[in-house]
Amino acid sequence: MLGTPDTYFEDIQPGFVFEGPTITVSEAHLVAYAGLLGDFYKVHMDAVAASKSRFGERVAHGPFTFALTIGMLAQRIHHLNWQVEAIVGSTNLRFLAPVPIGATVTPRAEVANVRERATNGAITLVMRAIEANSDQDVFTGEFTLFVTKRSAAEG
Repeated sequence: MLGTPDTYFEDIQPGFVFEGPTITVSEAHLVAYAGLLGDFYKVHMDAVAASKSRFGERVAHGPFTFALTIGMLAQRIHHLNWQVEAIVGSTNLRFLAPVPIGATVTPRAEVANVRERATNGAITLVMRAIEANSDQDVFTGEFTLFVTKRSAAEG
């Protein structure tokens, strides 16, 4: 990335906190996600049925909230120019509150653990999505990715 130095495994320390771009969930998000996955469950797609649900309105799919969070964090990781090889797993996913159309969420992550490997390192991030109006976590979880070691990139 022009103008941004490469960030390798050795450069990433536990405790580093960063945010992805804030985004407002739209009708288009729900429709696109439902169409892609084939999940047209009524609480996501049927306004009348959803109004009678415990949520009182249509809400985003839980896995959509996870995908949105990890996607927005990936944008930030890209801008930080981390030399990511792969995302290798996610754990402890929790959907804590509904995300209705019009909700604005900010994804945030903290480096929780770094583990050196032969040519790369495993970085575990604790992530969360925070709804702007309530300042409430609507989603939390962890994901692990492999980041290239400087010596492997130079050798």
